[in-house]
Amino acid sequence: MPVLTVGSTEIPYSIRFSKRARRLSIKVTPLLVEAVAPHDYPMDRIDTFVKKKREWIYRKVEDMTELEQGTHCGWPDRLVSGAKIPFHGRNMRLKVITGEVERIQISYRNGFIIEKPAEATDPQIRAALEKWLEHRLKDEVRDLVERYAPKLNVNPGPVTISSLKTRWGSCGKDGSIRVNWLLVKAPKPVLEYVVVHELCHLRYRNHSQEFWSLLTSVLPDFINSKHWLEKGRGLAGSSL
Repeated sequence: MPVLTVGSTEIPYSIRFSKRARRLSIKVTPLLVEAVAPHDYPMDRIDTFVKKKREWIYRKVEDMTELEQGTHCGWPDRLVSGAKIPFHGRNMRLKVITGEVERIQISYRNGFIIEKPAEATDPQIRAALEKWLEHRLKDEVRDLVERYAPKLNVNPGPVTISSLKTRWGSCGKDGSIRVNWLLVKAPKPVLEYVVVHELCHLRYRNHSQEFWSLLTSVLPDFINSKHWLEKGRGLAGSSL
């Protein structure tokens, strides 16, 4: 297996030839780095291409490693007053209050406010905050689906928030829409782009010119959000 060297880091990668591939590309997942090439593509050109992309590959591998260490990447080690939580593209301050409550209660007013019983532990606070964020993201995705589905003339199925390891979003054959829960950290226009992207796939199961034309017809300024995702921005090295 060939090895790509970036500084003092060695990154093994594999090469796969595919009759379906139309161009040379690189795929990064938690399990492997793979160069996918058209059938009979020259090996020297593959080697040159991989080396040219070494900084991008290194960054994506780092992002994947961070994601594999837990879906809380970017969160502080301790959820205490003054800590900051990434939310909608900003780091929002956290305020933790110990009160006479039976369970952990979370609200958001220009920052997160957590009221907890005296005996509540940090893992319990973390679990409660994660659940709150997941529900918040699901509501936002549903609102976007309701707004754009009629414009795109599609009938989507249920919405699911998942810890997707290699994708920002996906749509099932039944029309279901799945969104990576890490997008709760992304700016709202980025989430909007991911949702509209998946809704467009209910019309076109590819990235053809027709697909991009449809997406542009309802979201003409999507390119900045697309670039935001491609650059990673501290999130997973995922794709659409």
